[in-house]
Amino acid sequence: MSRGLGASNVSAVDAAVVRPVVFCEIKYDAPTGTLYLHDNIGDIVADDWNGTSRTWSGLGDFGSISQIEEGSQISPYKVDLVLSGIDATIANAHLQDDTILRDVYLSIGFIGLDREVLADPHPMWQGKVGDVQVAIGDQSVIRVSCESHLTAFEKTNGRLQNDADHQSEFSGDLFYKYLPQMVEAKFRWGGKTQTFGTGGGAGGVSGIANAFRGEIPYLR
Repeated sequence: MSRGLGASNVSAVDAAVVRPVVFCEIKYDAPTGTLYLHDNIGDIVADDWNGTSRTWSGLGDFGSISQIEEGSQISPYKVDLVLSGIDATIANAHLQDDTILRDVYLSIGFIGLDREVLADPHPMWQGKVGDVQVAIGDQSVIRVSCESHLTAFEKTNGRLQNDADHQSEFSGDLFYKYLPQMVEAKFRWGGKTQTFGTGGGAGGVSGIANAFRGEIPYLR
């Protein structure tokens, strides 16, 4: 638990009473903007992932996070966030905004009896939103499935290495214009074919000398 934590957070972990708080950032465009949430109650002032002070809204026992996995393999790991009992503003943000592939940041911090953070929250996990399920009612529930950035290794962007696709982004550029003709093209480098043997004469040492005198154009 204490791996990578600062001295103040390590002391909080070793204390008789531990009060951990998980901070979650989900970045949306305007007008919603970034959501700053935590799994305790009330508002808490703490630094975000980039070190800027923010006011975080508490979800209390209605907020939960699945176990964060890690391993020695280069493989994407999934994290599920459950946000329930939330207000209409947060629910509508997930219904109306384009939520897929939004950046998500998770940090962990510790608070005292005065509900003040003991030290800057420790960065714990970052990734992107992969799927969102929303149930709106008296108790709105949102399940956000997130994947680490390593999932990009398993996806393709759908782009093609041809002139038509290239023109859609760089109109007028000729980089791929002659690609189809090059597929079956045959090239012969240099001038006439030279034969070299192990003895004297044109094919031996003198032949090599002639080559260096310029009879093979690409050796000039």
